[in-house]
Amino acid sequence: MCGDYRGQGALAQQSEAVCTDAPTETLMPGEIVVLEVTEFTIRFTWGNADFLQDFLLYNVQVTSVDGSQPSEQPVLDLQRRMATYTGLEPGVEYTLSVNVVTEDDFNNLLLTENQRTKPLAPPGVCRVVSGSITPVGLRLSWNEAAGQFGLYKVTYTEPGGLSQYEAGATNRDTTELDVTNLYPATDYLFTVVTVSGTGDSATTSSP
Repeated sequence: MCGDYRGQGALAQQSEAVCTDAPTETLMPGEIVVLEVTEFTIRFTWGNADFLQDFLLYNVQVTSVDGSQPSEQPVLDLQRRMATYTGLEPGVEYTLSVNVVTEDDFNNLLLTENQRTKPLAPPGVCRVVSGSITPVGLRLSWNEAAGQFGLYKVTYTEPGGLSQYEAGATNRDTTELDVTNLYPATDYLFTVVTVSGTGDSATTSSP
């Protein structure tokens, strides 16, 4: 419901609504859009091609970049053009493909999209190394994460949690980081995540 509220309880008043219709864009036939990504699951949809001349069916597949197949059968909803693949490996890049098959092979459409699953987060919680605290810094330590990933990234928030800052990153073999340039007598919230891949294909674990 649109509108602006003022007051609480029985005294609350609502302004006149300022809503508007805002439809999303239509996908091109076979165009893939990823809807959900977890450590073990990728769910995606694709554009309608039923109206194409001599349309027969959709051939949907997911393979890892090294060619291996998922360990579990996917859940396919061809009427809604939606696929859910489970049993995937964390932090691995997969190729999603939708082949629009027609009676005339020359009119077939093959569209692909690469998507990496989320890597596994470090188990447990990060800790402050004993004796490392100074007025402006400290050393963090955390447990080693499993699965495929390239580095750890450490971030922190100041009191109130309105802004997040990057403290630094380490390679997967290093589970400690010196954090500097902090303010004296201040409580911080630190988060350690894993990162798999680079650039646009990179995915980050859940905190």
